[in-house]
Amino acid sequence: MPDELTLRVGPYRRNIVLPFALWNLEVNNARFEQSKLYIHFTGGEQTA
Repeated sequence: MPDELTLRVGPYRRNIVLPFALWNLEVNNARFEQSKLYIHFTGGEQTA
């Protein structure tokens, strides 16, 4: 589904519902630092 992000860490898996603004973007990079998950999305550039 384009509206969900599946997060897997070891044996754990979670589906996270994304806001509409992120549906057409792709995950470029993700990192876990000091108990926080940082996700960098790319794409979605629109030309007029």
